[in-house]
Amino acid sequence: MAAEAVSLHVYSMECDNEKIPTPSVNLSKEDTEGNVVMPITIHPDLFRMKKDNERIKTNITLPAWLKRIAEEQKVNYSRLLETALIDYLQIPVSGRR
Repeated sequence: MAAEAVSLHVYSMECDNEKIPTPSVNLSKEDTEGNVVMPITIHPDLFRMKKDNERIKTNITLPAWLKRIAEEQKVNYSRLLETALIDYLQIPVSGRR
């Protein structure tokens, strides 16, 4: 849980173009006195890839007649919108995350 919290914080800092602090190697007694100190390992690249490829819910508005026809044809709205956006934005295969 701590690793995920730190990973999310570092991810947010990266998104905001903030400088990522250098990890602590040795902590002074005044830094640790009265605290529980525990090393945490994170993998920012893996976390970024996971977050960037997360599926998010997006609502769209369609005319009723178009929705009826699409449902009759069993259209997968998510796949169609994703494909259409990739084509429309001319995102090359290598640029996809």
